[in-house]
Amino acid sequence: MFDILELVHYGKVSSNGYAEISVNIQIQGDKTIEFNELRGFIDSGAGRTSIREGYIRGKIDLSKYQTSKRNSANGDYESIQIPNVFLNLPLMKNNQWLPLEFIGTVNIIDHYDIVIGCDILHMCEFIYNGISKTYFLKMYQPAIHEK
Repeated sequence: MFDILELVHYGKVSSNGYAEISVNIQIQGDKTIEFNELRGFIDSGAGRTSIREGYIRGKIDLSKYQTSKRNSANGDYESIQIPNVFLNLPLMKNNQWLPLEFIGTVNIIDHYDIVIGCDILHMCEFIYNGISKTYFLKMYQPAIHEK
């Protein structure tokens, strides 16, 4: 039997307008490194999920990864492309991880560690309610039941 689960998360919008979310990530390489409860925000204008370079620098060896020229509203920059990344969102169970081809580094304000971009949002329903200062995030996941 095959069912579709609806995974739902309700979050708050900060006073500066960011849809804030707490995220766990794993980076797999020679060994798996896990970072928990990263403070992030959802950005429907960001093409890819990215991690603040200042947060990750010194925690892993970034010199072995390729860079890519990226552009943003703040101008062009070199983004380090970290492969084999897995993401755990609040609407998922602790042992559920969403694979990403890679996560890029980005220079964002120090208050946040990660930006959730359209590579994640294309799998979700995202409703931003500015009046109530809340948002709604829903992801669909297949569930398989054995008989």
